[in-house]
Amino acid sequence: MATIKKTATKNGETRYQVRVVTGYNAAGDPKQAMRTFRTKKEADAWGRAEELRIDQGLGGNASRITVRDFLDQWLARWAKRVRPVTLAGYSAILARYVYPRLSGLLLRDATPAAWQRLLDDMPTAFVTGHCRRILHVAFEDATRLGMVPFNPLDRTTAPPHQTRQGTAWTEEEARRFLVVARDDGYQPYWTLALCTGMRPSELLGLTWEALDLGAGTLAIREARATYGDVAFAGKPKSQAGKRALILPPSVITLLRARRAAQHAQRLALGELWTDHNLVCPSAIGTHLELRNIAHRFRALIDQAGVRRIRPYDLRHTAISLMLAGGADLKATSEVVGHSDPRLTARVYQHAYEGQRTKALADLAGSLLDGDLPLPGEAARQG
Repeated sequence: MATIKKTATKNGETRYQVRVVTGYNAAGDPKQAMRTFRTKKEADAWGRAEELRIDQGLGGNASRITVRDFLDQWLARWAKRVRPVTLAGYSAILARYVYPRLSGLLLRDATPAAWQRLLDDMPTAFVTGHCRRILHVAFEDATRLGMVPFNPLDRTTAPPHQTRQGTAWTEEEARRFLVVARDDGYQPYWTLALCTGMRPSELLGLTWEALDLGAGTLAIREARATYGDVAFAGKPKSQAGKRALILPPSVITLLRARRAAQHAQRLALGELWTDHNLVCPSAIGTHLELRNIAHRFRALIDQAGVRRIRPYDLRHTAISLMLAGGADLKATSEVVGHSDPRLTARVYQHAYEGQRTKALADLAGSLLDGDLPLPGEAARQG
């Protein structure tokens, strides 16, 4: 518990000294953190924050905590709040760009100027912005716990980064690709990506148990996200990602054929087949790897003679084609697992614009086309 003692300086000015027990040494004697403030309100706030910090497992004198210590402790706490793949991304960014430069710096000395120098040395605008966002979240936690007086990242800047917009195929390109990919071993992946807009992580984690081919339904409840060469099994990206889809009969027909082919392949390989009951497995039943998907994708693109896009752009293509074809915005958002239709409208503005233009043209056509006279014609006819 924090104790506050009123003291005075040599000049007679009032000060408030705060002591907080942070732990005990081997002899059982208490270890303390101490600070002095001009007002009792400041002293009380620091004491309460210090106690909270200790309760959070950040024991020891806050003045001696390094940037590395704090960020490691922050990652340990955030492991309970974010998906494992997100945590892996945070850890990788910090290990590569922050720890080599500032890990030994005391937290109290991590000034805005120090962080700005670090950010200025980042290799790209994307890395700079991503690193700054991670650090800003971390230091919001440090500010809340009273470990630093303000968030130093608030006083830094990062170069503007234009988020890369996904490239989408035209309907003709998508059809040409699917014709070539019809007999490919990864056919369920290509078909579901283009016909449902499912995320790669959702496709990699999809099992036959999630499909009811008789009813024509697909329940998305699991995902297999990857960071680098490490895969993380878990839930979809957001709560909205958990969804049920009613599949078109043409998709069901293709999936039935693929399941039969997969069963025959399993019997032919015997013990060489590793059964995970996956809808989109490798040639021996194991989980697909993203680099193999990308390699096969490029080969099929060359066969189809269509533009080169990323595998993730199959999702962009599906969403763009749905919107361009007049699909309802909210329905499209729900199909692809977006948490907010406004996200769908913002990211796919190029496709949604055509739908809005058509809506206005149809409205004007219904009201103005036909026998309505042009301005002035009615008077002249009279």
